[in-house]
Amino acid sequence: MKIPGIMLFGPPGIGKGTFARLVAKDFNLFHISPGSLLRKLVNDRDIQNDPKLEYIQLALQSHSLPREDITMDLIIREYEKNKSEYKGVIFDGFPRSKSYIPLMKEKFDLNKFVIVELILSEHILMEKLLGRRECSSCHRTYNLTNYVNEVYSIPAILPKIEEQCDECGGKLVQREDDSPKIIQNRFKKYKTETLELIKELELEGLTKVSFEVKKGLDDYILISKLIEEAIFKSGKIQTNSKLIHI
Repeated sequence: MKIPGIMLFGPPGIGKGTFARLVAKDFNLFHISPGSLLRKLVNDRDIQNDPKLEYIQLALQSHSLPREDITMDLIIREYEKNKSEYKGVIFDGFPRSKSYIPLMKEKFDLNKFVIVELILSEHILMEKLLGRRECSSCHRTYNLTNYVNEVYSIPAILPKIEEQCDECGGKLVQREDDSPKIIQNRFKKYKTETLELIKELELEGLTKVSFEVKKGLDDYILISKLIEEAIFKSGKIQTNSKLIHI
């Protein structure tokens, strides 16, 4: 299976999901966020009798992912259902550790991917995470924290109606894993596992571009240009604006 696409990485709270949705739309990529996928599958009638459901529920309770092979199987299954509509895939914060690399090699041509790494300091991320709210129905995210100073201008992302999702009208809630203790553990895990994974993927020959987020959503234009330059150089995706040969 050869799927061209992007692996989008960044520490918790940096806005990977929001940026990934924008990139997915502009580059016609199927957006896969493992955490959101698991939360959706728990309520999917088609898998209520699937033995994997128990692993998914346990993973969600512990704020982690199921076994690597189960996670990969669920991702492949989801992509297969949707791939005909897209030119490729964008992984939102996945894979998470080096242990996924052998499975990734089995399922994908890693040379077809570009790595995009988003960067922001932890103290800002902590404030943003504590202000994050998520729709209880469609899982779209918002943020109540307005972080603005002489260097950064990261405004709040507010719904039009307080505590109500613009997309589906669902109730906005704070995620259980958005507590200071859990956030610190997630920062630690990102540094010890995901950053090591990124280094390993670079050794595999993947192109990596990095970007420090300073203006929140207003940075998207610069991020999209950075991505387009990277995939143009490596010839991995045919975008809507330029013909980029695979």
